[in-house]
Amino acid sequence: MRIRDIQSKFPHWQLGSCDLDSQISFISRDSKRVDSNCVFVAIKGNSWDGHSFIEEALQKKVQLVIAEKYAGTHPKVVVVENARKVYAELNTLFYNTPSKNLFTVGITGTNGKTTTSFMVEKILNSIGLNCGVIGTIDHHLKDKVWPTSLTSPGAEELQSRLCDFTAAGAKAVVMEVSSHSLDQYRIDGTEFDAAIFTNLTQDHLDYHHTMENYFLAKKRLFSEVLKNSTKKKPIAIVNADDPYAKNITSQSLYSFGRTAGDIRFNVDHMDFTGTSLKVIEGNKKFAVKLSAVGLHNAYNAIAASLVTKSLNMDLEETLNVLSHTPSVSGRLEKISNTKGRHVFVDFAHTPDALERALVFLRDIQSEQKIAGQKLTVIFGAGGNRDTSKRPIMGEIASRLADQVYVTSDNPRFEDPEKIVKDILVGCKDAVDLHSIVNRKEAIFAALKNSKEDDIVLIAGKGHETYQDIAGVKHFFSDQECVKDYFK
Repeated sequence: MRIRDIQSKFPHWQLGSCDLDSQISFISRDSKRVDSNCVFVAIKGNSWDGHSFIEEALQKKVQLVIAEKYAGTHPKVVVVENARKVYAELNTLFYNTPSKNLFTVGITGTNGKTTTSFMVEKILNSIGLNCGVIGTIDHHLKDKVWPTSLTSPGAEELQSRLCDFTAAGAKAVVMEVSSHSLDQYRIDGTEFDAAIFTNLTQDHLDYHHTMENYFLAKKRLFSEVLKNSTKKKPIAIVNADDPYAKNITSQSLYSFGRTAGDIRFNVDHMDFTGTSLKVIEGNKKFAVKLSAVGLHNAYNAIAASLVTKSLNMDLEETLNVLSHTPSVSGRLEKISNTKGRHVFVDFAHTPDALERALVFLRDIQSEQKIAGQKLTVIFGAGGNRDTSKRPIMGEIASRLADQVYVTSDNPRFEDPEKIVKDILVGCKDAVDLHSIVNRKEAIFAALKNSKEDDIVLIAGKGHETYQDIAGVKHFFSDQECVKDYFK
């Protein structure tokens, strides 16, 4: 990329004093990673401010500096309103907008992003669009995997990864889009064919402070990013049963739900093997059996299937692809054993997700009508995150489970015993309550106190294979812990 290309993208910038034919090797926001071949973007973070390094970058003869403020005058410094947004757009330009050559789907919402992206991947692969996935668990294209530490990567990593996918033969990509990434403009410049809103419930208030701010961050995917897409038929897909959905608009919008929406569905039957639905689309009615379990996965399946509306495909045909799709790791994942227990591991780490999982299991318990069958839940809460949800989760667990074990999750830099105490504030109505800070001991105790036909939910960590304690990630897998117990 040359300075001339930047001038074409941002014609109002005064770059006449720059050599327009100069080649740019990379776009940097890291003051430690600058040289004479780069553009430096000064971004203000929570604990650092890139504006403090502008003069240092100029001394290293960078090609250009982008900043939100600059006291002096320098021909190489361009002052902009939003440096984060420009940083994302410059990286998109540098990598030649790889999303324009991919069928690109973005999924945002509090819960369901990972499962919905997994379903979109299966659907698109089934019609010959090799689909890469960028999400919480990893970045992957079929068997090739790139590890990740963020649900939504930074702007440079995102555009680079899209290029990796294209080079490896991808024709499509589905990505989880977090509220943090939207608030920090990481995906701006990406061209989307479809954007999905799953739901909005309490989470990340340590960052956003209010639910309104949280929603406005999510809304950006539709009101700005999708709106600016130059794709042929960009569509928005929203869960009409969520009260926030009415505030999302788009030129081409598909809504779905049980009580509202363009596409309606009802659950006919659900058990540990799957979920049977009746779907109504206009004058058309049809039945479908999903291998995914639970009401929440019915919502996820409808949302995933609707992305093919951008490809003018039939909804019934698309939904049937999910009839034999296996469950996602750590999303109501059943752990087999020879002792007759129904043990599930789920990522549920928000009040809404925990309630959904427990309601589903309680409904199955009611249908089975097995005398003395207990529903047990083991869960904790992450440290250095929204503390207000802890007692709420405690109340939900106490109300919906027969037996509650409160334990540690990822305490990070907090005292795990304090986190447990915060949860216990909401557990006043628990019938059978236990607090065991050591997660392995809590799981072993719960399984030991279970009997044949009992249902055990281990919530909070799902696919994760570590516990983050004081900045160190120690290996820990809920799935492996269950298997170890039954050995």
